[in-house]
Amino acid sequence: MSDIKAKRSYRELEADPLYKEYALPDIPETKNFGKHHGFNRRLRHLLTAGDQAAVEHKWDDGTKSQELYEAVCVLCDIRYAMYPDPDTTAPAEQKLDWEKSRRQLWWHRDEQIAFREGRTSLHGHNINKELLLDAVEKYLKRPWMQDRYLDWLLCDALVFCETYGVACLLKEEVFKVHVGDSFASLTERVEWDGSWAELERRIAKPRLRKLRNVLLLYVGVPLALYAGLRFFNETQFANLVGVLASAGLVLAFTLDKVLAQFFPYRHQRVSVQVLEHLWNQMRTAYSSLSQFPLNPGLVKASLLAAIPNGAVWDGAVFALLERAIQQDQVVWDCMED
Repeated sequence: MSDIKAKRSYRELEADPLYKEYALPDIPETKNFGKHHGFNRRLRHLLTAGDQAAVEHKWDDGTKSQELYEAVCVLCDIRYAMYPDPDTTAPAEQKLDWEKSRRQLWWHRDEQIAFREGRTSLHGHNINKELLLDAVEKYLKRPWMQDRYLDWLLCDALVFCETYGVACLLKEEVFKVHVGDSFASLTERVEWDGSWAELERRIAKPRLRKLRNVLLLYVGVPLALYAGLRFFNETQFANLVGVLASAGLVLAFTLDKVLAQFFPYRHQRVSVQVLEHLWNQMRTAYSSLSQFPLNPGLVKASLLAAIPNGAVWDGAVFALLERAIQQDQVVWDCMED
């Protein structure tokens, strides 16, 4: 597999018809961007691996061409899954950032930035998970095209996808708490992938409206009755109204706390706390993929530790991790490929 005769020079690889057809062209703002692990480098790496596999497996020209074509399609599917077409209405600067990141193929995301910025963040753009899983399945069926960097890239993307999904769900639940269940009945599913600042703006009015209603019901009305009774010298009745209003206000807040404990789906606060705890556990697991060289055993342990709290990881993640563990149980130096 390491036969030196199977290796082509840099220029020879770039002259390959597959490279010419599928490589991403440079534009002035993105020239040399992601040169270490950009898409074009992965494409050259793949063509070299195909040359070596052809020598090892003694492929004829037809078999080699078919294998290389299918492998390049898998690599392109990975890119398409990670970078769906940008919003046509997005600002030019945002589109340029998207072009830059598309050429880099993938980098470890900052889930806190993604949580704050939502759909407008390059750290939290939507991933076509169905296409990505389909590409991973094809990738795992072709041992000759597998390398440590792509293993990490796919593992990192799949773990981030689940972590980011829980972050979006947490925002939805926070939205429900402040807007109320009536909003959920208007749509099949509450989906909130906006920024945290935008979410706070959207829930500000319902929050103030609820506060206003409470003040009017438990403070405004009793005060009006009390003032009216005092005006007509009905002091005894006025004092009674004051006592009942105070007791009602205390009872209302007490019942609200009790109902929140016994009916979490109605009052949502418990589910928000559970989701926040789950998100923190998943963030911890995801962060284990960011410090190189990695320890694949510790990464696997971090992922497994989050499962009892409700985390669900795709089986492909563990398939990729097992491959790394088989190569080296301690070091996953995936940035060297």
